[in-house]
Amino acid sequence: MEIFYKLIEVAVTLIEDTIIISSVVAISGRRYAIKKHVLGVWVSVVAMSLAVSGLNRIEMFSFITPIFGMLIVLLISRLLSSGSLLLRATACVTTFFVIQSIDYILFIGMGLLHGNPNETFATFMSPGTLRNLYLFLNKVTDIVVFFLLRKDLHKLSSFRNSLQGLLFGASLLSYCSMQYLFSVVLYGDYVSLQIASIISFFFLLCFMAVVIFALLSVTKSEKHRSDNEILQRTNEIMEQNYQRMHEDVHQNAKLLHDFHHHSAAIRELAAQKKTDEIIEYIDSMLSTSYEAIEFCNCSCDIINAVINCKALEARSRHIEFRYQVDFHEPTNLKPVDICAVLANQIENALEACEKIEDPDKRIVRVEIRQRDGFALFKVMNTVRENPFRYEDKLLTTKTDTSRTHGLGLKNISDIAKKYSGSMQTNYQDGMFISTVLLCFSQE
Repeated sequence: MEIFYKLIEVAVTLIEDTIIISSVVAISGRRYAIKKHVLGVWVSVVAMSLAVSGLNRIEMFSFITPIFGMLIVLLISRLLSSGSLLLRATACVTTFFVIQSIDYILFIGMGLLHGNPNETFATFMSPGTLRNLYLFLNKVTDIVVFFLLRKDLHKLSSFRNSLQGLLFGASLLSYCSMQYLFSVVLYGDYVSLQIASIISFFFLLCFMAVVIFALLSVTKSEKHRSDNEILQRTNEIMEQNYQRMHEDVHQNAKLLHDFHHHSAAIRELAAQKKTDEIIEYIDSMLSTSYEAIEFCNCSCDIINAVINCKALEARSRHIEFRYQVDFHEPTNLKPVDICAVLANQIENALEACEKIEDPDKRIVRVEIRQRDGFALFKVMNTVRENPFRYEDKLLTTKTDTSRTHGLGLKNISDIAKKYSGSMQTNYQDGMFISTVLLCFSQE
């Protein structure tokens, strides 16, 4: 029976060392191909297990043994991993902290169920059924946690050196505090419990600080991503606007060139006094349709760009597009915010019009006014049915995930609030009306 218990101890040591080495290498980066890597891991596991078993013979349950184990893993990872010393050290301390946290949680939990962790310490450390049950649950938990996290372990290597150093310091401090708290559970007196309480409160404060910092970072990241999307959309609209203006200039130059030819032909016919031929030639010219493009030309370049691009887009979609713009004073409104509001309003209007089967009923009207420190962006469009018929809150019906659809009504409302303004949407006489009011100061 004694041999059976020893085999269990050896198997547990091999499993734990395999998980530790595999985790550290997964975090810091594998150096070799898979076959050579697996061979290296197993050789390292055997060597580490022999070393740990030798240390455990000196002291059955030593708090010093894991420290020597960390140093061994750090040396082994130098051979199996391509990561830096800081990354490997961070991975090593973090892995040991997680592994031993699981050990202690199960130990104390089973101790409470069995009686008292302090009283059952010797029982858990002595070969027997209770220890075997503890080891089985412990290693199964380690294996499950490893396989749940192994695909994401490499993400820790993407941290900057400063963040890796912060994680290393936090893991090391957490590990030392954990060891102290566990010793208090087993051997602590009243004063030790008070110190343990102080440490626990300190860690709770640190945890709350980290959570708040993480939430602020996520919020900042989302804001940065949103701003980048707006800037990208603004740049695309400006580029399209200038491209289409260039095409229009080229078309006008072509018409002017043709006009010279027509004038020369009419002059020649007039010199020959061929009145009938002149009339026929002029009738032929008038029968040719020239589609003139009227560009918006207010004092705001981004408004010009959005209106011009959307006007041509509406024409290609067979949608009647009318606009009235009175925007003449420079303001402190950011071009990206104007683009986000106006482009989204018009894009939503065009998409709603496309759902109308009768092309003659597809109408979009844009009204932009500026007066007394207020800027009004009003977009009206015909709709197939009342969008507020079933619920007061508008829901998106866009299904194409291959492109960015803008910020949506909620974020347009956020931009309006940013400038102490407002956003309203309503339905009247077959028209959906989106109105955004922004307050500004003159530059």
